[in-house]
Amino acid sequence: MRFGVALTLSIAIWILPAIIHPFWFCFYSDICLSSTVDIGFVVYITLLLAIVLMIIFFTSLWTFCFTRRFFKDQSVIAGESVYALKKKRLFGMFGCMLLINGICLAPGVLYFLLHLFIDLPIWLNLFVTICFLFVTIANPVMQSYFRPEIKSFLTSRCPLLFACVCS
Repeated sequence: MRFGVALTLSIAIWILPAIIHPFWFCFYSDICLSSTVDIGFVVYITLLLAIVLMIIFFTSLWTFCFTRRFFKDQSVIAGESVYALKKKRLFGMFGCMLLINGICLAPGVLYFLLHLFIDLPIWLNLFVTICFLFVTIANPVMQSYFRPEIKSFLTSRCPLLFACVCS
């Protein structure tokens, strides 16, 4: 992926939620408009949710395929053993990204689908909102864990953080 494309995608990923955010919470809260009353609102939120989840899925898959192809091309040039660990790290990183996205976004999808048919408590709405917002913190932290220079810096500063607790 070229630098310009990566930069544009990164900016769009951060600006799009900032634009949609005020409309999302105004229409999503039960104070402004109940989602079970207006069919237009249900269609709007369903499309918005599907678009956001598809963007996350396809950009993650695109990045994974690009990086895997890059490692494959480099392993042909430098020898297979050099990039074997990086391939494992790549699968680990994208597996963790999939896990984090699933943990953070699945409660919101389930809440929305259940909210169409039954009334749910307001504390569940707060929990789902926190889960949705936590993905913006969890993904960068997880990605930084897989960067060797950041991991070595954290290990040198806090050795107990990465110590193996085996007894």
